[in-house]
Amino acid sequence: MVYRKLDPPQSLSSLIECFYILEDHLEQELVVQSPPNGFCAMVFSIGDVYSAFQGDQVPREVPRTFISGQFTSNYHLVLRGNVEVAGIVFKPSALHNLFGLRMSTIVNSRMPLEYIVQQDADNLLRRIQGTNDINERANILFDFVALRFESGHHKPNAADEAIAIMDLYKGNITVKEVAEKLSVSQRSLEKWFLEKVGISPKLYARIKRFSILSNIVAHKKKVDWQEVLFEAGFHDQSHLIKEYLDFNKMNPADYHQKHHELVRYIRKD
Repeated sequence: MVYRKLDPPQSLSSLIECFYILEDHLEQELVVQSPPNGFCAMVFSIGDVYSAFQGDQVPREVPRTFISGQFTSNYHLVLRGNVEVAGIVFKPSALHNLFGLRMSTIVNSRMPLEYIVQQDADNLLRRIQGTNDINERANILFDFVALRFESGHHKPNAADEAIAIMDLYKGNITVKEVAEKLSVSQRSLEKWFLEKVGISPKLYARIKRFSILSNIVAHKKKVDWQEVLFEAGFHDQSHLIKEYLDFNKMNPADYHQKHHELVRYIRKD
């Protein structure tokens, strides 16, 4: 499976993490997992539509074009046939700042893009399908976001600053410490987070740290858990195990041996 990505122009770097393309042709159905990562996304299925589920849910086909909010536990993708997916990975508060969405309404879910931008959803998909050039595809979406950004009325506040601080500390900072750095109350910060990110600042910090942990583990064939503890900033093994159970419903060693994260199948091009 080939994964290609492009960084956004500097003018959009406060909103966009990256543009990406995921491509493959599968003879057999492939089920892969993706841990929560703290980002949200706008996704276009150019090839065969795939299915997704979380926990014990029944797999359901995803919309051809959709946005997704924060995921608070591991989810599964069921890929088949011609896999060709393009999308933008957004910073945690970007969808709120662009579209005015209350992000708590799309936690652990995928919302059809036409619900938000109506006819633009089909137009964007047709334009992306009309070219195979990754730069052209990226620019189509970057231009769309830039226009929304220019006309947007939702300005950054302390929640955006708090996200930047938590990212800098890789999630290893308390909400109290963040609030003190910004001279705001914890209650105000929690209120803004629910609106702009969809989850509490404490949960966001946990997810940020866990996503770093997951990325470290996913790239290792053999894991030295003591080394991983240090790299990811966990105090002890019991804390690490608790996070794995909360986010992946399985202890770390079993998860690493038995489950297949998407990143393990990716070949960067």
